[in-house]
Order: sequence, then structure tokens, then C-alpha cells
Amino acid sequence: MSIALSAEDISRALTRIAHEILERNHGSANVVLLGIPTRGAHLAARICEIMSKIEGTNIACGTLDITLHRDDLR
Repeated sequence: MSIALSAEDISRALTRIAHEILERNHGSANVVLLGIPTRGAHLAARICEIMSKIEGTNIACGTLDITLHRDDLR
């Protein structure tokens, strides 16, 4: 088994994503991160934490439950 990304690589990628979000939105004033449970929520929380450290303020972060809107569940 090979590792696609190390823990350090993942942290670096998430930091880059956080910077890109902040740059494209000219800061964090109008930014809210929502993640789709379960993995998306964890990812959004990690990016939100990084963005909060960069900006020195709390970034709004939450989850969006799309269970009732999925077409692949029977």
C-alpha cells in the first residue's frame, strides 16, 4: 500500500485552500463554511480552524444535512 499524501502534505494543502478562499473573498467578513456530513463536515472544520488562525477571528462554520435531497438512497 502506498500513501498518496502524508499528514504534512494534507496540512499544507488545507492551508493553501484556506488562503485561496480568503483571497477570493477579500477576507473572511462574508465567509461561512458548510460541510456535508460526515467527511465534508470534518474537512470544513479543519479549513475553518486554519482560516480563523490566519484572520485572527472566528469564521462561521457548520454542517448542511442533505439526506432528504439525495437521489441515491432508496
